[in-house]
Amino acid sequence: MTKNKEREFDYIDVQIIRSIEDHFNKYNHSPSTKQISELLETEGTMNQRIPPRTIRYRISKLEEKGILQRKIPITHERKLGIGESFFIVEENPKLRDRFYSILNKNSAIDWYIPTYGKYNGYYIHTIYTLDSANQPHRIFKLLKKKKIIKDYFAFDLVDYKAYSWNFDYFNEEGFWTWDWSIWEEELHTELKSGKELQIKFDTKPEKITYDYTDIQILRNLYQDDSLTFKKLGEIMDLSESQISRRIKVMEQKGIIRGYRTGFYPFENSTPIMVSIKAGKDMQKIFYLLSKIPYPLTIAFEKTGRIVFVIETPITEVRGFLNALHSIKTLTLSLFIQFWPKNPEVNLAQGFDFFDEESNSWIKLDKEHEKSIKSLERV
Repeated sequence: MTKNKEREFDYIDVQIIRSIEDHFNKYNHSPSTKQISELLETEGTMNQRIPPRTIRYRISKLEEKGILQRKIPITHERKLGIGESFFIVEENPKLRDRFYSILNKNSAIDWYIPTYGKYNGYYIHTIYTLDSANQPHRIFKLLKKKKIIKDYFAFDLVDYKAYSWNFDYFNEEGFWTWDWSIWEEELHTELKSGKELQIKFDTKPEKITYDYTDIQILRNLYQDDSLTFKKLGEIMDLSESQISRRIKVMEQKGIIRGYRTGFYPFENSTPIMVSIKAGKDMQKIFYLLSKIPYPLTIAFEKTGRIVFVIETPITEVRGFLNALHSIKTLTLSLFIQFWPKNPEVNLAQGFDFFDEESNSWIKLDKEHEKSIKSLERV
C-alpha cells in the first residue's frame, strides 16, 4: 500500500474525481456539482447521496492541497502542422553555460530539465513546423559537432495514447492498494495467453483547415481551464454559440482529442521515461503497458520505437524496475531515463508562434534558423 499525500483525502474524494474524469471522457466538458452528485448516486459505488454544496467544498479543498489540479486539453498538434521532438542530451560540463545560452535564446525549445540514466544531462522538448522537420536535428548535430554536448538521443513524436488512473485500486479509506508485484504476476499470465491489444497510431494525420481564431481558442483553453464558453466568448469578442461550435468542430476533427484531469495523490513521485525498440512484439508490449493502472503516456515514432512516460511514487521505483525486466525479452533494445520532477511547462506559449497575417507557423522556423546560424558561426 502506497502512502498518499500527507494532506489526506478519502474515498468520497476519489469517487468525485473519478466522476469528473468519466464525464470528461464521455462529453469533453466538466460536470456541474449537481451532475457529480447524481453520478455518484446512480453510477458510482457510493451508498449515500452527496449534496452538491458538499462536493463543491471538497473540490475546493482538493485544489487547495494540490491533489486536484487544472484540466488541460489533449491536442493532436500534427493536425495543426506542428511536430514535436524530444532530445536527451549527454552534457559537456565544461561548456554548460554556452549550452544554456543557446537553449534559452530559442523559444521554440520550450522546456528542458536535468535527467540521468543512459544519458546524464538534459531532457529537452522542442516544437517545429512539419515543413521544416529537420531544423531541430540540425541544431543538435551542430551542438555535438562543436563539442558543446557529448551526445544525444532524438525521438520525433508521431502519435501518442494517454491513459488515466484505474480508480479501482483506491480502497474505501482512499489508499492506493496496487504495487508492481501485481503487474509482474499479470505479465507472466498474459505472456502465456498470447493476448495482444491492437492499438493503432495515426502515422499520417490529415492536416486540418483552421484559422487564427481557432488557435486563440486553444491558447485560452490551455491558459485557463476555468473558462466557460461565455467567458471565452467575451475575451475573444465572439458569441457563446460561435465558441461552442468551433470547439465542437476541433473535437470532431481530432485536433482536440479529449481533456485530462490533474489528479496527484502522492506526495513524493518521480517521472520515468522508458525508450523501447519494439520490433515484431510492439502490440504485445502495448497490451502489457495498458495493464498499468497509473497515468501513462505511450508515444510512437515511425522507426518503430516506443517511448512511455509514467509518474510513480518514489517508494515503488525498485518494484517498477524489477517488473520492467519481464518485458525486456520482447524488446530489441531498452533504456531508462529519470528526472527529479516534472518540468514547469507553459502549454499556451506554443500557440504564440502562430502568425495571424500569414496564417502560418513561420515564427517557429525563424526561431530555429537563428540558433542554426549562431552555431554555424561558433
